[in-house]
Amino acid sequence: MRGKTATALCLGLLAAGTTVAKADEWTGVYIGIGGGMGAAVHELSVENGPAIPQFPFAASLDGLGGDGGFFSLGAGVDYQVNSRWVVGAFFDYDWMSLDTEVLDLSVSQPISFSAGADIEVEDMWSVGGRIGHLVTPSTLLFLTAGYARADISDLNFRGSGRISGTLVRVGDFDGYFIGGGAELKITQAISLKAEYRYTDLGDEKVTLLPGLTSPDPNDFVTTKLDPSIQTARLALNYRFGLGRGEVEPDPVEEAPVGSWTQFYVSAGGGYAMSNSELTLTPGRLISNFIDGSLGTDGLGGEGGAFTIGAGYDLQIGSKIVAGAFVDYTQHDADFDVSLNFGNVVRGGLGFDIRDEVSVGGRLGYLVNPSTLFYGTVGYSHLDVSDTIVSGSIGAFGGSLRLADNGSFSGIFFGAGVEAKLTDAISLKGEYRYTDVDSSGITLLPDVLPVVNDVISAELDPDIQTVRLSLSYRFGLGREEAAPLK
Repeated sequence: MRGKTATALCLGLLAAGTTVAKADEWTGVYIGIGGGMGAAVHELSVENGPAIPQFPFAASLDGLGGDGGFFSLGAGVDYQVNSRWVVGAFFDYDWMSLDTEVLDLSVSQPISFSAGADIEVEDMWSVGGRIGHLVTPSTLLFLTAGYARADISDLNFRGSGRISGTLVRVGDFDGYFIGGGAELKITQAISLKAEYRYTDLGDEKVTLLPGLTSPDPNDFVTTKLDPSIQTARLALNYRFGLGRGEVEPDPVEEAPVGSWTQFYVSAGGGYAMSNSELTLTPGRLISNFIDGSLGTDGLGGEGGAFTIGAGYDLQIGSKIVAGAFVDYTQHDADFDVSLNFGNVVRGGLGFDIRDEVSVGGRLGYLVNPSTLFYGTVGYSHLDVSDTIVSGSIGAFGGSLRLADNGSFSGIFFGAGVEAKLTDAISLKGEYRYTDVDSSGITLLPDVLPVVNDVISAELDPDIQTVRLSLSYRFGLGREEAAPLK
């Protein structure tokens, strides 16, 4: 619910910014406040430790997924080079709650017991730079990159009877981020910024069972954690305007465009992070004797995406655009577990989010005749691949279908910006959060389907995607729009 609330706030702020200032240059110092949604995928890897170098093995879990909201404060400085280009530097600090529930066990019959284990991205600070292009004097499209440092909680265990402890001691991680976004001046001093970032943190050693020293498990295994984080943020900035007046007010020339009342087709790509919750409960044969559940809300994956689509927009007056669309996205967000003993014995299991078909609508505001800020919502249908277990010993190997995962339906919501490069071609950047309903999956469908009468399994995936696409507009029903007032 935190993520949905944050998105609703973001869209509300976008809708509120209906008065666009005639901005001068962007040179000046600013402070900002904001927040948004984020997702994390942690890759956990284990290999033989220094006490047993003669027994090489390696295992990895890619990955542990988590998502949630965050609150951000920041400050920066921009310098407008000329009428089209802005460069800047900034610092921001994010208070996060990207939680991964690794284990959730609850039993009420025949005994009462509960246990859980979780890990959380708690905060992150970033320092970086950006370069931006002014599509109008008050609308900046920009790219950004820099250094980031994140604080991740320990993996803690808790259970009934005040049982608790630390399973894995974690710590801080360093890395880099890249991203992009749009910033709109609402008044000369206040601007609204929407931005996407991908943060790749380097792997660091973590400590297993830190309270246990004799024997020390870390002498026998070396464990590393490698997190990555993506965020979609919205911020309000207050600009002090130091150095204002140094740039000649050379207007930004735009290619003439007509009305947005047009049919279009589009194609593009992007990046996605998924997080799937798996819940096991007693099946019908034992539900009268055992009442409880075992789950994990931490089956994470990430990967690229390719998308194609079509739609129709209707321009209402000079500032409002409403539209409907359908699109297909092919994902490659994989969850994988692998095991390797001396390159002789190998094994693994995994599944991935594959296809997403979405039908939705959008409502946007034209900050100028060629630039549209919009919010979007609709229905999505996700296909998830089967969970396959594979293994080999030497030259002999095989595979087994562990679960038939099936398909899932639910809603998506998001926001984006679209800019017309010509009257027929436009460039669109968009963030979406897809939240589908949980659905039952079939365990061991090929070899032992009766196991589903003993164990009932449900999967509940969600996925966060950033996408960039080009649209070609046919202009059927095109008519000249009234100029912006």
